[in-house]
Amino acid sequence: MNQDADLYATLLDDVTELSFSPSPKRAQWLHVAKGRVTLDGQHALKEGDGVAIRDEPVIALSQGNQAEVLLFDLATSG
Repeated sequence: MNQDADLYATLLDDVTELSFSPSPKRAQWLHVAKGRVTLDGQHALKEGDGVAIRDEPVIALSQGNQAEVLLFDLATSG
């Protein structure tokens, strides 16, 4: 892959909580590969769900239930 992108992968289960503070002027794509997780304390996501994120100072994941999550941190144009 020849792009300005970073890929993060994590496993979340039980009471695991995790947050990510993206750099300004970047966008993120969150993909739930397996299990269930809650995004920002209010959005329940399940296996196969994906979310486009932009202009958020913090991305918080919690209430993981055997979750395998990928976060793509992507450059934006303008």
